[in-house]
Amino acid sequence: MDKRRTYEELETELRATRARLDEVEETLRAIRNNEVDALVVEGPRGVQVFTLQGAEQPYRTLMETMAEGAITVATNGMVLYCNQRFAAMLGTPLNRIIGRSLGEVMPFKDWQALQAILGTCETSGCRGEYRLITTGGREITTSVSARRVQLQDVECFCLVVSDLTEQHSFEKQLRRAQKLEALGTLAGIFAYRSKVHERITSAAGRRWLIAGIVLGFAGLFVIKWAAGVYDFSAHTTNFRNAAATIAGGASLLSISFALWESFVAVSMTVGLMALFRDKLNGGGGLARKLSDSSFAVYMFHPPIIIAVTLAMQMLTIAPVLKWAIAGLISVPLCFLLAYHVLLRIPVLNRIL
Repeated sequence: MDKRRTYEELETELRATRARLDEVEETLRAIRNNEVDALVVEGPRGVQVFTLQGAEQPYRTLMETMAEGAITVATNGMVLYCNQRFAAMLGTPLNRIIGRSLGEVMPFKDWQALQAILGTCETSGCRGEYRLITTGGREITTSVSARRVQLQDVECFCLVVSDLTEQHSFEKQLRRAQKLEALGTLAGIFAYRSKVHERITSAAGRRWLIAGIVLGFAGLFVIKWAAGVYDFSAHTTNFRNAAATIAGGASLLSISFALWESFVAVSMTVGLMALFRDKLNGGGGLARKLSDSSFAVYMFHPPIIIAVTLAMQMLTIAPVLKWAIAGLISVPLCFLLAYHVLLRIPVLNRIL
């Protein structure tokens, strides 16, 4: 009787062991087939959850946090994957981009040009500038870098998209500033040759200076108030939109701001010119040399400042301190080169 009971106990224990073994094998099989996202383990510290991550997780995190748009496109143009940055460029939810043709968010000519370059693009990569159409219908210029890849035996293209809107806007502003600077230089030469500064009376200069200060501040306050800039209860986006309305565009506020800016510039220039002529037109030999060199410094200071800045680029100090040191070096160097080199050249001496 005791032997039979022992046999039954062994058989029960064997069945339990086989069940546990089957459970372990099933768990290992699920882990191998990527069917498990996490493990729940009970230990001395209680129940703990361990999340399983694949080797691709760091790359996925990189793609989702990068500042450029990243998309994977099939050979027929269908978007297989895109990150949040690309969706933000278009102003479209992520799930409404994947599965669509890339040609749907590009002008027809740009899409044709991109298809042509993708047809010749190999693993070494290719690059070009193309426009995208946002959800609101606005076109943005982008730089697209593409490379042909094989993903699980499927041929496709990986594209990195960079928004060039701010860069093009900066280049446009820079060209405009250069044109205005050239016009200002010509106007300054004309004013100096015609002795305009000597024709301005002291009384007229004071009136222009007072008008520039009083009407300038008052006019700026009225324009910003009308645009809603001083509505501090509004959201930050509304504040930025109000500032953008003043800065440009075909609106009454932007025209008013442009007229205000021109008025303040002219009035302050005329007023300060008369004030400096009456009060600060004297000085010793050093002041005379600095005055004679000022226009030459104005014309030729950019390459000197750039050279000093490049020479200091390896200096690891606070930016403000680096700026101060660069200024202390550049300003005297500009005047020394202007007076002792540029003004010694006969051709430049007649112009400057």
